[in-house]
Amino acid sequence: MADNQYPPSGYYQSGIPEFGSNNDTADNLMRLIDNLEALIGEAVRIPWINKLLLDREELLDLIDQMRVAVPDDVHQARAVMRGSEEMIEQAEAEAERIRRRAQEEALARLSETDQVKAAQALAYDIVEQARQDAATIHRDADTYALEVLMRLEADLTANLNTIHGGVRTLQSTVNRNGNHPPDDGMD
Repeated sequence: MADNQYPPSGYYQSGIPEFGSNNDTADNLMRLIDNLEALIGEAVRIPWINKLLLDREELLDLIDQMRVAVPDDVHQARAVMRGSEEMIEQAEAEAERIRRRAQEEALARLSETDQVKAAQALAYDIVEQARQDAATIHRDADTYALEVLMRLEADLTANLNTIHGGVRTLQSTVNRNGNHPPDDGMD
């Protein structure tokens, strides 16, 4: 491919890819992106409205392949986010339960002023502690999710840099030798 042109006609490869190690994941994702680009490049253009006519089945098949190719780290990060939301909901429910319990205890002690004041202070302390606990759980969950996503971003960036370097090297070799890319026999 030269200068942001679509891959040659017939470049799109259908079928479910076989994935091996995590190092293959970036290569597989890049291949699927190339396939998507090829599918768009092969699409029939509709004159005057700047639209394309795409084969729906091929496009859906390619989207399914891309979903399969998403690294496990992304799925794990999403699970962590769901888990942190559940932990926050549980902490809030616990805080509400504690608040209600403290309120009930305070009402039960209305007989004497000192007992009412003590119960109110206790209820306030319990609710504040529950809020602090919920905030800590939320902050810790966000920190963990951010760390997972940052590791994933670093891995993907490293893989993309390697791929881009390989492409530039091959392009300069092809340009230097005056060769054209080999015909892949898929026309």
